Amino acid sequence: MAYEATLRSTEGVLIALWQGRGRAGPGDDLSGYKEVVLMDIFGLEARYLGAVTSLAMRKAAADFIINYDKNLGIRAWLGR
Repeated sequence: MAYEATLRSTEGVLIALWQGRGRAGPGDDLSGYKEVVLMDIFGLEARYLGAVTSLAMRKAAADFIINYDKNLGIRAWLGR
């Protein structure tokens, strides 16, 4: 899963592009996701896929938040 963000000035000038990425799979603890993502009528496989997608999205968002300030354009814009 990947998120991409674009930061522009109020004049529309591109300041930076950056991405957050996340992966999830069989090795991850999905116990908190399987029960709430999809109802039982969709079956085990659908619940598993929903849980993996949800966890991957969460990891991508976390990566995005943690690493955005490593982008040189953002650092310059923030004056770092």
